[in-house]
Amino acid sequence: MRKGYPKRAGDAHNQISDPGALAERQISKAEDLKADIGMARDAQSHMASAGKPMAGGEVESQMTNTMAGEAESQITKTGMSAPSVEEMLGYFSNRDGWYGRDCVEYIHVGRAEPSHLVAVKIVGDESVPRGELTWRSEAGSLLFPTLSMSIQLHLRDSNHSTHPLWWSPFGRHVLQWQSSNAPQQLNAFDIVGKSPTGRPGHFQRVSEAEALNVARHNPDCH
Repeated sequence: MRKGYPKRAGDAHNQISDPGALAERQISKAEDLKADIGMARDAQSHMASAGKPMAGGEVESQMTNTMAGEAESQITKTGMSAPSVEEMLGYFSNRDGWYGRDCVEYIHVGRAEPSHLVAVKIVGDESVPRGELTWRSEAGSLLFPTLSMSIQLHLRDSNHSTHPLWWSPFGRHVLQWQSSNAPQQLNAFDIVGKSPTGRPGHFQRVSEAEALNVARHNPDCH
């Protein structure tokens, strides 16, 4: 489903002095993050309906073993060591119009509970403005981090701000990290899946100073 870009009054000239604190506030407000915690409960319910009830600890153990197996498989195929979570955090820009606007957008990638990544818009657009979550990885994905991660996108159905944002299902979009020659640094990532442009979106690491300077002096994209 194509994303819409409704206006939201008052966001055009917002000042961002502490994006880290902003991210934390937005994360705490995003009630949909509770759905991540519910994944384990859904798995437990499914097993119970199949006549094989599992205790919460068994569900957690099964999920952990699955993630560990997927991580080991990726490392074996690529011949690369597992990335650290710290390598993934920071500021990134998108300059290829992947969000559907001919301008540069900035995001901050951070860590959230229960052990997954979230990306907050620093310079956004009319559909997902600054301060809103733009994507998140699966719950528990940071327990065994890999260079390829399933993510959900924050979307809006139409060009009316009265329409709420919603999360795309897991499995439709994949985030693929790109490593540089510099140690302990993932310098970019691509998001592969359906988009307004019909092609993957490329996000390049930038400095905090660049991201905050652009945010202070530029409105969101229109």
